[in-house]
Amino acid sequence: MRKPNVNSDFIKECFSLSLINLMKENEYAAISITDICKSSGFGRTSYYKYFDNNKDNLLFYLSHLKWEEYKKQNKGYTDEGKLLLNHIYNHKDFFLLLRKQNLDYIIIKILFNEFGVKPDEPEIYRYGKAFFTGAYFGIIYEWINQGCMDTPEDISKKFEDGIKLAIETEQAKKEN
Repeated sequence: MRKPNVNSDFIKECFSLSLINLMKENEYAAISITDICKSSGFGRTSYYKYFDNNKDNLLFYLSHLKWEEYKKQNKGYTDEGKLLLNHIYNHKDFFLLLRKQNLDYIIIKILFNEFGVKPDEPEIYRYGKAFFTGAYFGIIYEWINQGCMDTPEDISKKFEDGIKLAIETEQAKKEN
């Protein structure tokens, strides 16, 4: 029986948050759909109405929902790369939990879902966007591996300084 005053977005978020809470105490592989349903307070019928048997989709749903909310809150912000760093920093517990559970592939799928080529975009963007997204994943992955201790501003500065140093080093090699 449907609970009063409950919409589909609320139900999906409950399932997603239940999985996150279970992951804090259990190995991801050991968590069942039944565990998620019990934790959320909703049944398996509701679960399968919104999600398939792949628990990863709960993580994708939650990450997309939180990213969309964050973009709306910061809609005047024009640098989406720095906005993403701020978002990850503000939700670092989620990303650190994914890393702790060895779900790195989820992080890269999240990035490609949000920043990769969209079906309605010209194919010419495909390789450039793939390069950008993969490179950005490398930065974010290293940051998460370091525990997200640096601020987004620190990461941006270290990246810019690293690029400048690499260019200067290559120029010095060519001059010698």
